[in-house]
Amino acid sequence: MGVFLLILAGIALLLELVSLYRPKQLLYMSSRPLVKVTEPDREFQMETVVENRGRMPILFARLIEYLPYKGSRSQKVTSNLYLMPRERVTRRRTLTLSQRGRYFFHGGVLEIGDFLGLTQSQRAFFQTEEVVVLPKPLDKASLSKTMGGLMGDRSVQRFIWEDPMLTIGFNDYTGREPMKKISWTRTAQAGRLMVKTYDVTEDAVVSLVVNTDHGQRLSSDGLMMERLFSTARSIAEELEASGIRYRFITNMRQAGQDYQGSYIPAGAGQSQLFRVLTALGRATYDSAFSFQKLLEKTASYSQMGQRALIVTAAPSSFSAEELSLNGLSAAYGQALGRLQAACGLKPLVAVVDRKGEITWL
Repeated sequence: MGVFLLILAGIALLLELVSLYRPKQLLYMSSRPLVKVTEPDREFQMETVVENRGRMPILFARLIEYLPYKGSRSQKVTSNLYLMPRERVTRRRTLTLSQRGRYFFHGGVLEIGDFLGLTQSQRAFFQTEEVVVLPKPLDKASLSKTMGGLMGDRSVQRFIWEDPMLTIGFNDYTGREPMKKISWTRTAQAGRLMVKTYDVTEDAVVSLVVNTDHGQRLSSDGLMMERLFSTARSIAEELEASGIRYRFITNMRQAGQDYQGSYIPAGAGQSQLFRVLTALGRATYDSAFSFQKLLEKTASYSQMGQRALIVTAAPSSFSAEELSLNGLSAAYGQALGRLQAACGLKPLVAVVDRKGEITWL
């Protein structure tokens, strides 16, 4: 019996000595999300890798991670590991984030204990990986109501460009023109086949303008600001679905960006939409410069025949009509006038109120 106890004691001593040999530089840990951008409440995966690069086993290790949870809050998650020599352990975890914004994954801490539990050491692995959560799209009912107010019974294209093709004259039919270009009224008047001659208007581009300069009180209204970003997202998606090229201009500050405000040149396609939605996901409630300067910048980018769609918020003490007359026209009339002169078209303004209702001016 005594011999057996001595053998057990010897094994325990050997394991204790092995567990004490744990150079920190032989450990490696990383943690990162497998996506860069995600939708609210959509599941995505993060991957954690822990590696023992040494020749001795690690009998006990505790991994501590602080995962993004809500806003700036984090959630502590712990797990225990046993690592053989040269072993690499990869674990994946499914996460969801419900609020729009920018979230960080800062790595984690490895706690390593000895076999007998007498000592413990730590090594922190700091890193910065981020994931951006996009603004929620408007629900179908709100989208139909919003875009219905924008379009009425007309398509988006017919609303934005009331007459994208202008008839400037008539020519004799040569046989090479398509039949749909024949003007039967003019043909009857002239006694011979006549075809329409068209003049295409300027490059069909829309300026999607998002204003976050509403004063301190309004900028702290999270519900209204989130509704503002959701409205901008839905309009961008509608323009994309309609095949309309658009540029994106805003005075909102974006988390993690050195420049103030944002300008995305005119374009179309999924890459254009991705850039716009990512900017909206990074947006804070602060503005980089005034609404008036935003209007002036929009005018400088615009050309004749290009419509501006402006998304802004309404003070609670103003109705949409009062905002149009007292707020926009009085305070920003000169800048709006320059914008209209540059475009040759009246800007369309989407006003979001505290209830989340959207009114087009």
